Amino acid sequence: MRRIPDLTLLAASLGCLASLISAQENRASLGGRVTDTQQAVVPGATITVISDETNVKQHTSTNGSGEWKMPFLNPGPYSITVSRGGFRTAERRGIVLQTADIKQIDITLEIGASTETITVTAETELIDTTSATSGTVITPEQVAEMLGYPRERRSGQPLQRVPARRHAKPARRKSGVHSSNRRHLGIPHHEQRL
Repeated sequence: MRRIPDLTLLAASLGCLASLISAQENRASLGGRVTDTQQAVVPGATITVISDETNVKQHTSTNGSGEWKMPFLNPGPYSITVSRGGFRTAERRGIVLQTADIKQIDITLEIGASTETITVTAETELIDTTSATSGTVITPEQVAEMLGYPRERRSGQPLQRVPARRHAKPARRKSGVHSSNRRHLGIPHHEQRL
């Protein structure tokens, strides 16, 4: 009869664990502020975020405060293009997003024809100053290396499951209280065991 409460407790625990796992987001987001050379905000600028791996383009625009945000981006390298009539098009390349990154990229537009493009390539990795969390993408090769697989077995070979080692249960004592513990429990040594 004890199995039903145990199964209920197990089901509840698994439900809680599933909700915690699904709450962890692995995608990243980019955002920033667009200003002109006089530090005035530029509302209505078109932002294009391009995945360098897949060439998928996503579009958004700046709000009345010149701010923009592009959530739910997969980890990887990206480029950003910012354009607005009366300004030169600005382009940022070499932006690398890791798991759960939230990166702020502020861009300054220069007055000029929108057919002119100013390209900035990120030389140093951008730092996420808005969050204490950080993540990274681990490749299958890195996992195999961490697990100590020889190099010749790493490429294309699936990892094998290894059965868990079962530990033997410690032997039980026949008496309920060990003699060295009798003194601590206040049981006289000469008393008979029940």
